[in-house]
Amino acid sequence: MAALAGVAQPAGFDASLWYRTLFAQSALGVTLADGQRRLIDCNDAFCRILGRGREELLGRRFYEFNVPGDEDVGGPAIAELISGAPAFSYEKRYLRADGAPTWVRINLSVLSREDDLYAGIIEDISERKRAEAERALALAELRETTDLLARAHEVAKLGTFVVDTRSRMIMVSGELARMLAAGDQPFEISVEEYRRTFVHPDDREWSARLAEAAYRSGEPQSWERRLTRCDGEVLWETSHARFELDEHGRPLRMIGVVQDITDRVRLIEELRGSRARIVEAGARERLRLEHDLHDGAQNRLVGIQMKLALVREQAGAGAVATRLDEIIDDAQAAIDELRALGHGIYPTELREGGLGHAVRSLAKAAPISVRVIADSVGRHAPTVEEAVFFCAREGLQNAAKHAGTRARVTLSLKRYDEGLEFEVADDGPGFDPREQSSGFGLASMRDRIAAVGGELEIMSAPGQGSRIRGIVPHRGAPTG
Repeated sequence: MAALAGVAQPAGFDASLWYRTLFAQSALGVTLADGQRRLIDCNDAFCRILGRGREELLGRRFYEFNVPGDEDVGGPAIAELISGAPAFSYEKRYLRADGAPTWVRINLSVLSREDDLYAGIIEDISERKRAEAERALALAELRETTDLLARAHEVAKLGTFVVDTRSRMIMVSGELARMLAAGDQPFEISVEEYRRTFVHPDDREWSARLAEAAYRSGEPQSWERRLTRCDGEVLWETSHARFELDEHGRPLRMIGVVQDITDRVRLIEELRGSRARIVEAGARERLRLEHDLHDGAQNRLVGIQMKLALVREQAGAGAVATRLDEIIDDAQAAIDELRALGHGIYPTELREGGLGHAVRSLAKAAPISVRVIADSVGRHAPTVEEAVFFCAREGLQNAAKHAGTRARVTLSLKRYDEGLEFEVADDGPGFDPREQSSGFGLASMRDRIAAVGGELEIMSAPGQGSRIRGIVPHRGAPTG
């Protein structure tokens, strides 16, 4: 009533009736209690909150409706009011008549200290509490999922980044920061500074060109390159990135995932080195066998043949002479077989004349017409020359078998600063590489080239001829 002091009231206005109407019709629970926390009066809204009738509630103390085990916060609250506080608010749970707990927010205020009367406004906040609990559970699950993802990223050596194409700034995730030995917190850095700081000097130029082309096209990109950590250690990364576009279809930001593949690259390099050593050892052994056959058994047979020829001259005519002629022919056949065997183990033309000379010999011996382009090829490591020679031979054999005798075949060798390239091309009927790529001949060619660090490419289609191309990079200086 004090709030209306000094305010002119309309004629016929009954303030007590107004307050009684608010008390009865309020959507919030309204209570009147004494200092002993006994309920003197309450409205229907409070009855609905507790699920009990008014007659059942009046005269009872509020703590009788507390949820068993909950702290009785109402006692300290009423004590605060009795000691002089004008109002007090708190949240608690009441036990409804049906046994269900319900959350409420209570605002207590002093109605009359002389009469020891206190008013309460009670709001049912069960829905809010339920929403808060669900939100807290969702946040806990999200934190758990985030932690699991972070641990999974750490195990998989994964990091993420976001590039703003307008500001050209990169947001580096905490996982990527750890990979770069740049702390464990996300940080922002310009594209140019990131390249200068973290991209290996030998990979900066080409990867910058790739990135700029990606910005212009907006197409997804993948790459492998080296990064230099803050501690100076070099790691290999593989990245996969795609763009988010603005309303005009222009790249707005690039979102990417980075994986540390250093262990994988190191394992591959070790495997390549081991395979190269095996190939080199095999080549040395084949060369030794070819030498042994040529300088040993073959020369011995030639010597025997010469001695037989002398005896044959002395024998004159007759049965002995005829038998000697047969033995001389058998010796010649054995020599020819040894030569063929030695050539198969390690071609003499390759050993003595190099690749250019050896492939020309292949072309002359082929059952089809072959054009050879092999100028200024020079000498290379024996393992490389051997791999290219046998691949070229296999390619010519395939062309003779599948392209037909009328096909035009070209065998070319080219030497670049980066390495050695060979190609066998024909204008025959062609084939589908997906259906025949697992054949023994093509698989053998791939294995030979891969063993010396090269790659084989097969280009063909039905009706379009065939091209088999191999590139072997220089690993060490060529021998000539």
